[in-house]
This record gives sequence, C-alpha cells and structure tokens, in this order.
Amino acid sequence: MKLEKFIKLHAPADDLDIISKDRRGLYDAAMSYLNQAEDSKNDYKAAYPLLKEAAKKKDLFAIAELGWFYLNGYHVKKDLSKAHELIRYTFERGNSKGAYYFGVIHRKGKGAQTNYIKAIEIFNVSATYALREMKLGENRGKDFLTQIIKLKDKEIKKLYELYKNDPVCDICFVNIWEQVFMEDSMNAPFIRLSLPPDANPPELYKRPTANSILFKEGHYCPFCQKNYIDKIEEAYEQGILSKHDIEALAKRDDLFEALQPLRIHWMKRLRKSSHYKSLLKTF
Repeated sequence: MKLEKFIKLHAPADDLDIISKDRRGLYDAAMSYLNQAEDSKNDYKAAYPLLKEAAKKKDLFAIAELGWFYLNGYHVKKDLSKAHELIRYTFERGNSKGAYYFGVIHRKGKGAQTNYIKAIEIFNVSATYALREMKLGENRGKDFLTQIIKLKDKEIKKLYELYKNDPVCDICFVNIWEQVFMEDSMNAPFIRLSLPPDANPPELYKRPTANSILFKEGHYCPFCQKNYIDKIEEAYEQGILSKHDIEALAKRDDLFEALQPLRIHWMKRLRKSSHYKSLLKTF
C-alpha cells in the first residue's frame, strides 16, 4: 500500500475541542425544550434550529434527533425518507440514540419493512453503543441508558463491566470476538479450539499497548487493527503523519468516515487477490 494515501487522513485545521463544546452546548440547549414530562409541553419549534446548527457541526445525537423530528412530523413536514437517511447515518456511525430510533423504524415500519426481530436486535445494539460512548467519556451514553432504556445506575454499572470484556470495535463497531473467530476461520480453519464462554477476549485486540500512539484506550477488531491502526502507525514511523496529526485524528468522532480512503483502497486490493476469489468459491 502506498503510504502517500495517508495525506488524506490529516485532521481538520479547526479546533476540535471547541467544535465539540459548541455543538454539545447547542444540543443540550435544544433538549432542554424537549425533556418535558408531557410530550404536549415540548417546544419543538424552539429546539429545531438549535438541533439543526448542532447537526451542521456533525453532532451525531443532534442528527439522530432531527431524524426523529422528520419521522414524527415535529415542527417539520413528516418525511420518512429523510428520517430514515438521517437516523441510518447515525446508526452506522455507532450512535446510541440513532441506533434506538433505527430500531423504532423497523418495529413500526416507518420508512422500512416491519421486522420485530430486527428491531429487538438493533435495540440491543443501541445499548452496546451507549456503553461504548461511556467508555470514551461521552456521558450522553449513560443518559441514553437512563432516560430512554430506563436502566438504573446499578444495572448500568453491571452492564458496563460486562462490556469491557466483550467490546465492539471503536472504528467499525462490529463485535470483536466475532471478528476474531471469523479471521481464524478464514486464515487457519479448525486450528483454534473452541474457547469456553467465560474466556476473556485476546489481549492482541485490546488497547492500550506499550508502543501504540493512537487511541491508547481503544478496542479494535483484527481488520481495523491490521488495516487502519497498524498502517497509521507505520505512516507515523515513516514521517508522513506527525504526532500532532495523530493526536488530532484520535479526537475525531467521525474516524470511521475519515478512514474510508484506507478501506476502499484495501477492499480493491482484496478483491483482486487469489485468496479472496478462492473464498468466494467455497460459499
């Protein structure tokens, strides 16, 4: 892979800390109009412009809430297509509220075919995303579990401890255990014996590590470890990315999107490989 590709991954020149603070303030101000005891007392008109401004700054919670407005016709004309687009966008980027609303879409058939089994699966994913957000220091993850899922602090604490032993990838959001087994089945089938259900995830796919320069407290699946993290650290060692670039990149909450040039490049190479073609013949 040509390391020049990393030039496209440089973090924006804007101060990400200030942006994060500004958009969070806009979101909190908007939600102060919506967290009323009765829905009839919610001021959707006052909340809408604040959410829209926060969404422009790519606040995922605000984008999900705007999708909810379009889904239900709050202050805007009901638009199921627009609602589905906004909510799916946040769901695919690991946002707990967006995942929950995406589950509602499947449960009620708004903008998608009614599928109760799929809805329950997505509701469970939304709780997992909230636990991930908590791990990354986003207290709105805990607010989500408390206010929407209606869990008590004791229950949240128990789930959080379980999550730390079975996390999702901080980049692509897949379950790390599942990816580990998938990688084994593709590269060395039948060699690894089945592990007991209470076994801890392999340390290989868990951060921090002594020599890591990116996301020292993150968790990554084998795919993201090999094709994103290792490649970024290689670029740093080659002097293509500076330490400042890495630190700024680590702050991005749109890292999945920022790293897509790497993914696209890797997938093109994978499809051309003889190993990939041979795998397709087995299915």
